[in-house]
Amino acid sequence: MTFQKGFSGNPSGRPPMPQEVREAIRANGELAVRRMDQLLSDDSAWGPKGWMKPREQILLATTAQERAYGKIESVSVDHRHGGTIGLAAKPKSISEQLAWMADQLPERKAQKSIIDAEIVEMNASSS
Repeated sequence: MTFQKGFSGNPSGRPPMPQEVREAIRANGELAVRRMDQLLSDDSAWGPKGWMKPREQILLATTAQERAYGKIESVSVDHRHGGTIGLAAKPKSISEQLAWMADQLPERKAQKSIIDAEIVEMNASSS
């Protein structure tokens, strides 16, 4: 079924959310943020030998980044030697933020010079 231009298929709009539901979501949201912080701070969870699966590591890092800086318009993820993951994003300010997040991972701290060089190359080639 199609609607005429200028007429909503739901003229009443979304029904209001009950206050107790809104409070439960807010309370659980605070718990989720605390747990996310614990996971992000747990060095044993990260890297190829971490207890967290690589896909979960990427999802957690992406979620944290989106909550902190908003969604980005494009991300490039590539697999590197030794099971590490390279991240790049556009615009440049988001790339710098993702690089900072990646640098917090224990195995990435040792590779900081490589990551910095690749970001410089990426920015130079996109100019």
